[in-house]
Amino acid sequence: MYLGFNTGRLEKISFEEKMRVFLELGCNALEISFMSFADGEILDKELERTDLSSFEYLSLHTPVYDIIYKKDEKTKKILSKVNEYHKKYNFQTIVVHPSLVEDFSVFMDYNLPIAFENMDQRQNSYRNVSDMQKIFSQTNFNMVLDVNHCYVNDNTMKLAADFYNRFKDKIKEIHLSGYEKHHENLYKTKQMEIIKAVPNLEIPIIIESQQESLDDIWNEYNYIINALKLTN
Repeated sequence: MYLGFNTGRLEKISFEEKMRVFLELGCNALEISFMSFADGEILDKELERTDLSSFEYLSLHTPVYDIIYKKDEKTKKILSKVNEYHKKYNFQTIVVHPSLVEDFSVFMDYNLPIAFENMDQRQNSYRNVSDMQKIFSQTNFNMVLDVNHCYVNDNTMKLAADFYNRFKDKIKEIHLSGYEKHHENLYKTKQMEIIKAVPNLEIPIIIESQQESLDDIWNEYNYIINALKLTN
């Protein structure tokens, strides 16, 4: 099983501290959070002094702030930076929010392992199977299944099963977190229905809950790994 965390934005816990704890826990998966182009300079410095070789699975989350992906210079600048990271770190998956895409063809200019993520209730599209099918009918890209987003759209979790049954060959990564207002810790929310919706433990799982402390990281990882073993 590949299990690890999204690095999150560089705020309450330093990148260095997070990496240390991830490795102490034995995480073998990691998603680098590149949430805005403005973060790039800081992220460059953090990555330069970080050894990522212990992680067997690596992915990158592309910017979601102040961007609409289309044929313009801003998109070109961001995707060129993503491409630079990919050449250096060889990510297995590069995550994109399809709700931010105006022109899907812009990703075809790069040899990147793009995967589009299903959206939550805050978006008007790409929340259900038929919307995601529109992407895959016109591209060869893959999918990231966010079970938190499934939960907020359908708390029976049938939606998660529907996504898996329809796109199982395209799902390359799973995002996992609890839900009260956004992405809360599952060890606090105790929402086993979300954990049980993880359809396949052979697909890399990235924990996206928001960590306020190093204790949160420890508690969340241990709670999730034990729960996954019990439910699968």
